[in-house]
Amino acid sequence: MTTQKDMEEEEHKKQLVKVFALRQNEWTVTGTGAFTFSLKKEVLTFTIRNENGVIMDSSMKRGDAYEKQNDKIVQIQGINLSEEYALSFLNSDLCQSFCDSLDILGVKKVVDSNALEFTSDNMCLLKETVLSAMTKRDNSELFDKISMEEIVRGFPIVLKQIERLEEKERLTERDCNDERCGGTKEDLRRKIREIKDDLFVFCKALLYLHDDKISEALFTLPNLEVLFKVLSFDATIQQNGPIDFLIEFKKNVGKMKEVFVKSERMSLLIETAFALTFFRDVVVARFADEPVTMPLNTKLATLHRLIFDTSLKENVIKQFVELYDTANDKQKKGICISAKRFCSHLSLFAQPIRQEKARLLIEGGILELFKKGFLDKNKAYCLDGISLLFESGVQVGMRIIREQMLQEIAKSVVNSAGSYLLGGFQLLYNVGFMNEGIQIFENAVVSTLIPEVFNILVEPILKPNFDEKYLAQFAAFVVVVSKINNDTIKKYVINSQIIPKFVECVRIGNNASRSVVLREVRDLMFMWEEYANKFIQNGIVEVVKSQMDKMGGMAAPICQQIIEVFDTHTSAIPTQSFTQSSALPSEIVSGAEDLAQTNLSPNKRLLDDEETAKVMAMSSHLKRKPDDTPSTTTLPDIINVWFSDKGDGKTEDVSTHKISPVKVMEEDALPNLLDVITKTGNHDKVVKVPMTIVESTETKVTNNLSNVLLTSKHEEVHHTMEEEPRLETPETVLAVDTKDHEKKDAKPTSECLSADKKINTNCVKNKLVQSEKTTETTTTQKE
Repeated sequence: MTTQKDMEEEEHKKQLVKVFALRQNEWTVTGTGAFTFSLKKEVLTFTIRNENGVIMDSSMKRGDAYEKQNDKIVQIQGINLSEEYALSFLNSDLCQSFCDSLDILGVKKVVDSNALEFTSDNMCLLKETVLSAMTKRDNSELFDKISMEEIVRGFPIVLKQIERLEEKERLTERDCNDERCGGTKEDLRRKIREIKDDLFVFCKALLYLHDDKISEALFTLPNLEVLFKVLSFDATIQQNGPIDFLIEFKKNVGKMKEVFVKSERMSLLIETAFALTFFRDVVVARFADEPVTMPLNTKLATLHRLIFDTSLKENVIKQFVELYDTANDKQKKGICISAKRFCSHLSLFAQPIRQEKARLLIEGGILELFKKGFLDKNKAYCLDGISLLFESGVQVGMRIIREQMLQEIAKSVVNSAGSYLLGGFQLLYNVGFMNEGIQIFENAVVSTLIPEVFNILVEPILKPNFDEKYLAQFAAFVVVVSKINNDTIKKYVINSQIIPKFVECVRIGNNASRSVVLREVRDLMFMWEEYANKFIQNGIVEVVKSQMDKMGGMAAPICQQIIEVFDTHTSAIPTQSFTQSSALPSEIVSGAEDLAQTNLSPNKRLLDDEETAKVMAMSSHLKRKPDDTPSTTTLPDIINVWFSDKGDGKTEDVSTHKISPVKVMEEDALPNLLDVITKTGNHDKVVKVPMTIVESTETKVTNNLSNVLLTSKHEEVHHTMEEEPRLETPETVLAVDTKDHEKKDAKPTSECLSADKKINTNCVKNKLVQSEKTTETTTTQKE
């Protein structure tokens, strides 16, 4: 068993030094004793004594010299030394400490002519050497004169020399010109500034020398702390006041170490990783490029893998979960940041290892930790962590969905604003497109979104005083989610109160929010006919018309689009039924009453005589200005001569053109017009032609009309080509061009126009009867 006496004897042996004196060119032993030294402001004193007394008691100061023979032998000479001495140390660490103190004091170090010592006096030469090596891309030019070990050892020494000079500068009087002071106060300042500049340039150039031994030597925690101090000498950032990167690092790393109080190894790994990150992203960020950052990133990647594996072995995630409830706000933030970083480290592993590592994280309790984090102000870090986990594979995503994390995200989004509100919605709709083509994953996402997630997200907009900013983000979310190839989402949106709330926001919202909502409304109406029907039933066209004058910016053209496309389609757009696979799930019906109202779509209106007259008023050739002589041109003849005016005086046969979805809806009224004007050969009764609904946008006009142009083989229709009406551009399909009649003096009769400039229904019927009689008379005369 080691006693106190044995320990003292062992310590005494480490201090033993054998003293040699150079007398008559021969080294003579003068004794062996314990060596002690003390460094003061301007002098280093040392004493060597044994049981017989003092062997040597002297001092050294700036101007003296020493030469280091090896790691245990040092030769010294100076003014206070009567002879040249050689000291042989039993302990190499004591020898190195003595030499470092001599360097700090400024004692001249004697070296070979080709070698350079890392001292403040040699900084200018060292700077020129490293710049030359960087320019020539030849690292050997530097390492032939100084080793990497000497550089690493020299940084702290030069920093201490600078501190001593700064202290001397503070104590020196302004007008002092004593040689012992090193010159005037201004001289000391200039010297300090030169040393700092040379040291900074040397360090910066050293980072650009791409060499593995440089990065291995520099990028350790103790040496990084030294580099923080050296790189604080950058003159470009000192203009706004002094800055010390080391102090900033210590301040920030303390917050992170609080999280890992139970694991000393993890604490050290985290501190080292943070030092590398702080060095890359803060200290050298203003001048870093690939030669600087590549070795840092390589070192960080290796360190992060080690941190990840160590955290799994030591159950760090489980410790986080236990600590979270009792931790203070600062510790909670650190825990959430660390958990997010563990998720980000998954990208360092390739598949399938990455998916396995993510599974281990989940089994370690990271989802339970995120659920706690979603309840406080650190939820943004948890949201990022969940997003990173989703990217680790399908099985991991399925596990996250089964743990109801999408519902937790939705709850956190409802009570949020700003960037988190946007990020939460973005993650929710990104999940639907993460693993496209994998049906089991898509089904799991949709079954979770409908109805549970949507029920949570819809709650805020059902309140009387809903948040318009939230509604704008929710509208964008609905647009993106509706693009998922699943009719369940579309059915839910139509049968809930979502669309009426969008219309209400357009009607009463402020300009900023309703402009965003209006854009999403337009996209929804253009996306699905069912959406367009629902919006029209809720009066979106009328609301847009009433509010258009109050809107500006991007809202005005959107309003114009909605009015132009959907103004005349209030009753013309058919409500298409959903497929059997898109039926509304039973759980939606059992949800909130105001969220899932079924059977809201109205039955299709039956066409009657009054409806026929209204449609004729909008789309028949009777909308033309009346002529002095009634035209004998009938509707089938107009359709057979299907022209389109391009506006350049030329006409084009568009009978084979495809019709857009919106324009097809207007075509549906044509068969009903023929019910009235198509006659049989004996002119006794009206032949009812079955109504044909055009269901495909690929249907051509000629095919569409072939089913409805039913005339008797004895019937003849007289018309003149000069009076054939032409169709306008696609904006007003079936509206008859009146340019050919503008030169005539006839004006519309007042009884055919109502106060609101619309065609009067009774007038239309009278015109219809008159047209029928004219056609019948002409046919009789022909016979």
